[in-house]
Amino acid sequence: SRKRPALPHDLHFDYAPVYVISFLNFSFHPQDEQIVYRYDIRERYRDELMTDRLNFLFVEMPNAGDEEPREGDSFTKKLSWAFRHMTALTERPAALVGEIFERIFEACEVAKLTDEEFNQYNEESMTKWDYDDIVNTAWLKGEAAGRANGLEEGRAAGRAEGREKALEAVRARLRALGVDQAVIEEAVGEAESVK
Repeated sequence: SRKRPALPHDLHFDYAPVYVISFLNFSFHPQDEQIVYRYDIRERYRDELMTDRLNFLFVEMPNAGDEEPREGDSFTKKLSWAFRHMTALTERPAALVGEIFERIFEACEVAKLTDEEFNQYNEESMTKWDYDDIVNTAWLKGEAAGRANGLEEGRAAGRAEGREKALEAVRARLRALGVDQAVIEEAVGEAESVK
């Protein structure tokens, strides 16, 4: 990876870049079709960049236009249009597909719940999160216990399960070939006794 060049008055800290993203419901550039404008902090008289770690992005949503987005439109245009027109939508436009739009529209559904519905939604969400935490904790504890008991026990159980599945597959195949059930059980019983 490239190392960034040193800047005048650089603070000599290797901190992660900070991005401030502002969604504007008005436009500084109303005649433009550009939606996202990026700015940085510069010394006014010398036009000297203070740092490349502070970034300001302004999303001018009106520049996305009022026409419903189409499949080929940019993600930025679709997102800006959705945010700008969300309160007036009765159904989701076909072009707004993907996980981000799923999450946005789900959030909108939650936002329009009554107080009683919202409380129930919160309770159900917390119950699900608690359940997920219980399952994850049990899994982690089980994994640790499994390691403590030794991998060989797990391997032996896996071999036994695999052997049982293989024998069941043999039974099914013999049944499909029309072999008498008593003959199948006698043959499989002999195979089970061989270890």
